[in-house]
Amino acid sequence: KRETATILALLSSAYPYAKVTKETAAMFHEVWKDLSFEDCQQAVGATVRTSEMFPSAALIRKEVLRQKGLMSLSSAEAWGEVMSQVRDIGRYGRPQFRSQTVTETVQAIGWREFCDSENQGVLRAHFMKMYDKMAEEHDRQVLLSPALGLGVGNATLSIEAGQAVETDGFQA
Repeated sequence: KRETATILALLSSAYPYAKVTKETAAMFHEVWKDLSFEDCQQAVGATVRTSEMFPSAALIRKEVLRQKGLMSLSSAEAWGEVMSQVRDIGRYGRPQFRSQTVTETVQAIGWREFCDSENQGVLRAHFMKMYDKMAEEHDRQVLLSPALGLGVGNATLSIEAGQAVETDGFQA
């Protein structure tokens, strides 16, 4: 809880009109308990640079997970990755994506559709709409995961893209 208090003090100095109660501090600690102190500090630094309003605990949590590469790509980034695979491996290759959400969206539409489509604009719109729905659910699951392996002891989480994240957690 000492680390949570330190981060809330940083936020209070950046947003001097914000009032942080004991109850608020307890809730922030609960939301961040599986994240490392250092990761939260970095996320607070990024958030203070981009937000004019005192951030919620969820916003800081989302920023930590974004910096760790656990949140979904934007639909434009995902589309770019798919088009890169279309150019690189073509119709008969086996595409590999860094995101399970991109893989699932491509599988739902069909790889050959991407390679053979004569109307890329319609396909792009369809892909982006479908991807956004799938990414929203993926991100929700990531945000709600109670022990992400980002700091519970020195736990390691195998990320869907194959990378691993290891950190130290907040002390209770």
